[in-house]
Amino acid sequence: MAAVTPQMVKQLRDRTDQPMGLCKQALDESTGDMEKAIEWLQKQNSKMTAKREGNETAEGRIGVFADNAAKVAAIVEMRCESAPSAKSDQFVALTADLAKAAAATKTADVASLLVEPLGGGTVQTRIEAVVGVIREKMVLHRFQKLDGGVYGGYVHHDGSVGVVIECKGETANDELLRDVAAHIAALNPPYAVTSDVPRTWSRRKRGWSRPTWTPTRKTRASPPTSWKRSRKVSSAPGCRKSSSASSRWPTPASTRTPAWAPR
Repeated sequence: MAAVTPQMVKQLRDRTDQPMGLCKQALDESTGDMEKAIEWLQKQNSKMTAKREGNETAEGRIGVFADNAAKVAAIVEMRCESAPSAKSDQFVALTADLAKAAAATKTADVASLLVEPLGGGTVQTRIEAVVGVIREKMVLHRFQKLDGGVYGGYVHHDGSVGVVIECKGETANDELLRDVAAHIAALNPPYAVTSDVPRTWSRRKRGWSRPTWTPTRKTRASPPTSWKRSRKVSSAPGCRKSSSASSRWPTPASTRTPAWAPR
């Protein structure tokens, strides 16, 4: 039996990011064999996942990946138990890794993606490794892959909203596509291009608001302050009547935009 040294424990911790005490125990159980110790830790992580199976996963974050050289993109939703865990570096990195794995896969369902290879193991073992560190239940809730187009993506700073946008074209302007995706995340527009907007909806959004007060003898010369302000703003030089999202931020034609928030 090889003696377990502090250097070996540190090396195992650097490779697995597991607690020092658990790394020491893994090396003791595997008689100092590093690879067997990693396998032992993976088994413990699987047990931890099974133990927390009944816990609610009410928090999470969105991950996005786009590779215009390969003409693929993906968006994933990861779930966990608490908001601090959803913002942790390990969970953020996990979500990014799974978005990249989703873009590379040929499967269309979560169960098949979990057994896909990732980083010397599988997607499932990658999730379980983070479960072993944070000690919370984590679930790949859903994902969607897109291919064959030009893609841009955006994820809100807290991971609560994410967008992938698909356009037609030969080359991608990454900055422009990211800006469009960011505007979609902010406004959630119901239509992608102006031609899709019904005339009735457009007229309702672009029409002028009529006053809701009835002039009387006392108020005829002095309309309400709110209406005076609206008239002043609307009559300013260069003022546009249109305030629709499509007129301010046109979206390229033939666009699919999965915009997700944890639900």
